[in-house]
Amino acid sequence: MKICQVATGYTSIPAKASAATEIVIEHLSNSLIDLAQEVTVVDISDRERTKSRFKVIEVAMPEGFGCSDYTHDLGIKHKLKRLIYSINASRALNSKMTSKDMDILHVHNQYNGFFIRLKYPGAKIPMIYTLHSHIWTRPWDEIKDKIKINYWM
Repeated sequence: MKICQVATGYTSIPAKASAATEIVIEHLSNSLIDLAQEVTVVDISDRERTKSRFKVIEVAMPEGFGCSDYTHDLGIKHKLKRLIYSINASRALNSKMTSKDMDILHVHNQYNGFFIRLKYPGAKIPMIYTLHSHIWTRPWDEIKDKIKINYWM
């Protein structure tokens, strides 16, 4: 099976910082390779990327929105970065991959899922969306309104 993982665009994979989702993507990708699956990761450009076992399609970002801006401030710049990355990731998929290159498209944030579904012509490929958030540890009645607002679900 050919699996394309679309990373978050926060920091590059393999992660060089405490970036939980990126660490999950890295370990999941390596585990899939151990199971003889072909894995491609669409990820933010990084001149200093650590070597990995999976193919990486790098997504260019404008100056100031690079892979090394490790910040815990999830304000407007962070949201703009996610938005720009998701649009650019969709373009990278359009130019570098076809439906023959993947059986499953796995996205790891709602921005990616939204823009890729809108813009990627291979949209008939099954898409999996994994939301990495501590919010899911709480009872549904406590979180359902926040989920609908924050995650567009």
